[in-house]
Amino acid sequence: MAADAYRTSVGKMAMMAVEQRLSLYQAQHGDLPQGYDGFIREIIQPGEPAGLQLPMLPYYQEYAYDPATKKLVVMEFPEKKKQ
Repeated sequence: MAADAYRTSVGKMAMMAVEQRLSLYQAQHGDLPQGYDGFIREIIQPGEPAGLQLPMLPYYQEYAYDPATKKLVVMEFPEKKKQ
């Protein structure tokens, strides 16, 4: 039970950090990243000292950037889950 609460908390904090960076980016640039590559480069910043480390997801889920809503989403793949 405690492990589930921990995972939920870590996931929520990561999403809040992403939302905060998106807000700051929009304030600085007047718009949000248009696609996945821009989102990863500008918001997540992998390999950078200030880069975000998103929590690991189960094998049947992946992070994605929805350009329509301009938000980080978690995609679930039911076929992977069946394996």
